[in-house]
Amino acid sequence: MVHIKVFDQVRSRSDIDSGGSVVAKNSVYVGDVRLVWDGFHLAAFKLRPQVPRTIQEIHPEDVSYSAGMDCAAWHKYSISQGQHYSMDAVFPFRNIDDDFEELEIGAHSWQPKLDVLTERLNTLDSLNALDQEVLDEFVAQLSAGGDAFALIDAKVLVETDARIGAVASLQADVDQNEQDADAAVASLQADVDQNEQDADAAVAAVQADVDQNELDAASGVAAEESRALGAEAANAAAISDEIARASLIESALLDRVEAIEAGSRTIYVDSNRTDSYTANGSRPLPYKDLPDCCAVHVTDSSTETVVIKLAPGDYSGVEINKTNANQSVTIQGSGRNSTFIGSASYAASGQTTAILYLRDFKDVSVRDLTLQNTKTYGFYPRDCARVELRNVNLRRCGSDGTVANHDFSQDQVTQKAAWDAKVHMDNGGATRIQSCQLAIVSNCNVEYCLRGLRLQDVESGIVTNNRIYRTLESGIYCASSSYGNQNGCDRFLISGNRLQECFNNSILVIGGRNNTVTGNDVIGGANAAVQCHSTMDLRCTGNTITRCNLRSFNGIGNSGDAHGTIVFAANAGMVDPAAGTYAFVCTGNTLSGCGLGAGAVVVGITLQSGTYPANGRNVICQGNFVDAASKFTNTSADLVVVAV
Repeated sequence: MVHIKVFDQVRSRSDIDSGGSVVAKNSVYVGDVRLVWDGFHLAAFKLRPQVPRTIQEIHPEDVSYSAGMDCAAWHKYSISQGQHYSMDAVFPFRNIDDDFEELEIGAHSWQPKLDVLTERLNTLDSLNALDQEVLDEFVAQLSAGGDAFALIDAKVLVETDARIGAVASLQADVDQNEQDADAAVASLQADVDQNEQDADAAVAAVQADVDQNELDAASGVAAEESRALGAEAANAAAISDEIARASLIESALLDRVEAIEAGSRTIYVDSNRTDSYTANGSRPLPYKDLPDCCAVHVTDSSTETVVIKLAPGDYSGVEINKTNANQSVTIQGSGRNSTFIGSASYAASGQTTAILYLRDFKDVSVRDLTLQNTKTYGFYPRDCARVELRNVNLRRCGSDGTVANHDFSQDQVTQKAAWDAKVHMDNGGATRIQSCQLAIVSNCNVEYCLRGLRLQDVESGIVTNNRIYRTLESGIYCASSSYGNQNGCDRFLISGNRLQECFNNSILVIGGRNNTVTGNDVIGGANAAVQCHSTMDLRCTGNTITRCNLRSFNGIGNSGDAHGTIVFAANAGMVDPAAGTYAFVCTGNTLSGCGLGAGAVVVGITLQSGTYPANGRNVICQGNFVDAASKFTNTSADLVVVAV
């Protein structure tokens, strides 16, 4: 359907594109021709075969001339590139000589040529002026009284006829010259056209040669590339085989060197290996899980000292109960944030005793890994000569980490019900290090466990620089198989630890002797910050204790040891020590924000034991800062405070 509308006028602020031509201010563009009206003359210009100057100035390297591009095409290109939106901007008058060459049309082009011809005619007229003979005759007529005017008329007629004849002859010459010129131009144009055709043919021939050469070159390159790739693949395969062979040799040498230097054998385990091979524990052929490794190298009859190195990944735990302490073993991860031993979740816990249960070993060392998600204990070594736990995370051991069970927000009945249900918590904890000669626990992180760091009947040890957060029972617990100073933990240094929001005693010492609790930071404990039962020669010095003894019950719903912030109590199983022994030394501690706990008044430091042996009844309590209403009480039967 064609719609035709008639308007008196059509005005456009910019251009009018009619599909074959563009009308702009003072210019009309038709194909590669531009018609320009300057107010006096009409001029025609032909577009040069090049990129317009305005486009070159914006992108001098990103655009090249393409044959067939006319004025409208360059206009559309400029619009597509977001450069110029009008023809006057693409082809400004200042660039007209750069972008176009002028065509000869109109009077302003051919008038100068006519002027030259006119001047030449005037020159001929001056050369054909009256000669002397005519002048003499004219003078004679005047002297004789003749008709000079008739002579003039006759002469004018003759001159007129002569001039007309001359003009006609001249015009004939001009016409002939124009014809000759037109013929010459036509001949020249024919030569130019033929030259262009010859040039196009030559270019086409050259381009064909170039195309063929490119095809030949591409074919040759492809063939050479194929050959090179084949050679490269063969070389790569050979290199890979050599690297694998060298790696095996290097691994064997390194393992041998390590074994010689350390007097032990290093065994590698990598749970991320999914390929098929026969594992032997070397670097290139590691075991894929910890139980697989231990089934070969940590058996009841194994005596070789082994260092088991775990690559980043997830691993299953092991429970090994040897008959005799005949082997030392180290289990070392690749970092406690990258190597994980335990179950996928607390609910999926399948351990019966612990994630790592190792009994009857010489030395046991576990380091640089995480133990997590068990209803039992995370680390449980027993009857070992030396035990070290270093740089290990222990989380959700004996508890699934339900926050409401750990944050003191529930009452005693609710806590007891959760404990009895054994769904979200069970009888376990971070560690249980029992009946060992020496234990060192350092730089570990314990959180959301039932018990924290429990050590029982250990002859000596160090617990230092650990962080314990939100345990349901005591954070650090020196336990005893029976009350009294003949069992329990001896010669222990508990120092530099940070205990926060423990839902029982933060530090608990039962039995034992000659232990030191010093320089610890205890914050927000539910019951006593330091609770001592039936112990001898315990030193509690330089600890910073803030807001403890906040509840009368503990995390499993039992009534708590909550009668003061530092409490020294009980006397069961006590044996008389050497003369001069102090039962308890409590100096230089800072107790602030003390809580009421289960007491009637807020108590800072309290002595509540029964009768103590004669040689171990003295107590030093001096230089403590306490903000409780009752800073110090002594309700014991016979403890003697020698300095306050």
